[in-house]
Amino acid sequence: MERDLHALFLQTSQWHNQVVHGEFLSRQLPTEVFLQRLFESHQAYERSLNSASQLETTLQTGIGGVPDAVLSYLTDRRDLGVHTELVSDGVIPLIDAGIINGARKTLLPRKVVLGFVLGSKKLFDYVNENPIFEFRPNFFTNTPDILQEVLQKGGPPAFKMRLALAATLSPAYGIYSGFELCENVAVPGTEEYLDSEKYEIKRWDLDDPKSLKDVITRINRIRQENRALQTTWNLEFYETDNDNLLCYGKSGEDGENNLIIVVNLDPFHTQSGWVTIPVKELGLGEHQPYLVHDLIGDDKYIWEGERNFVEINPQVMPGNIFRVRKKLKRETDFDYFM
Repeated sequence: MERDLHALFLQTSQWHNQVVHGEFLSRQLPTEVFLQRLFESHQAYERSLNSASQLETTLQTGIGGVPDAVLSYLTDRRDLGVHTELVSDGVIPLIDAGIINGARKTLLPRKVVLGFVLGSKKLFDYVNENPIFEFRPNFFTNTPDILQEVLQKGGPPAFKMRLALAATLSPAYGIYSGFELCENVAVPGTEEYLDSEKYEIKRWDLDDPKSLKDVITRINRIRQENRALQTTWNLEFYETDNDNLLCYGKSGEDGENNLIIVVNLDPFHTQSGWVTIPVKELGLGEHQPYLVHDLIGDDKYIWEGERNFVEINPQVMPGNIFRVRKKLKRETDFDYFM
């Protein structure tokens, strides 16, 4: 799984240990065979734990019977932390026993950091208003089980649209393998990949001419260079007069890194309309001209006041990431020339 995580989650380079299990698992695997393989995986994981320090261990758990069963093996541990995409019921007894407490963590100590939970009503009641849990978003363009109809039918523009949304709405986002090559073949009548990496080992040629690696690289660089895209708490949606256009803004803490993102949600047609920008919040006058610089395509436009016109052709690029450059009284007062 490829991810651009910034400081929200642990990078793989920070892992102390891992157990790799590459054996093929059939969709029709008999229960007794599955349980035997699960037990063998537990033994490997237990050996891994015994070879590592019992302290300062941070878990990435997941959901379902396998991670819950693995968690049940940790009752003799202490001071464990959790940084994970999602959790299920298996964390409850460990938190209640004080085994998972995050005491040794340096990143968000004493917090269980996660994206969402999936489990029983008991789990949801347990998490609700529980201060140990700190939710951080992690937007996925796609997953092994989520190949949306728009991706199945929308071609490369749909994939770029999903990329632009995930990469700008959340400081952490993920793409499932095959996305870069616009893999879009589903099990008929479902949103699941026909040839999913859940069931077979795939080898992708990222140098294929149809690869999206260049636009992914470009957008990731924009994320790294603009602190406004590295937090969640600054997201504000702006009004448009076209439902196929989604417009929102993000600003840096210093009020200088002001970004306006406009995405065409229709991968088949050019869409245009008027967007309403809260210029006063950006430190601009009601009728003041200002420059917006599209960081993806490098185009520049002069806007004025709140309402401004946009037109987006998804065959070129289905979204714009505009950085606002303020203009004063004269053309030479631009801090970034046309």
